[in-house]
Amino acid sequence: MCGGGNAAYSDPRFDILSKHLEYILLIEDRHGRKSTIIASQLPVGSWYEVLAKNATIADAILDRMVKTSYHFELKGNSLRK
Repeated sequence: MCGGGNAAYSDPRFDILSKHLEYILLIEDRHGRKSTIIASQLPVGSWYEVLAKNATIADAILDRMVKTSYHFELKGNSLRK
């Protein structure tokens, strides 16, 4: 590594990419073989814009998750009052 430091690890863009890569590896490992439960406060339609820091990874994650999943949308007032 040039510069004698860990600059890549202190870069926030690297942190986001690293988390997305960890997530895609988890989804890839489980896809078609094991059940995975994901809970979110965001509607599925909003997931892409949240994950779109890297469009390729976002496409890969959502392709595996959304197309082969069951969706349950809870309606009603929040219990957090």
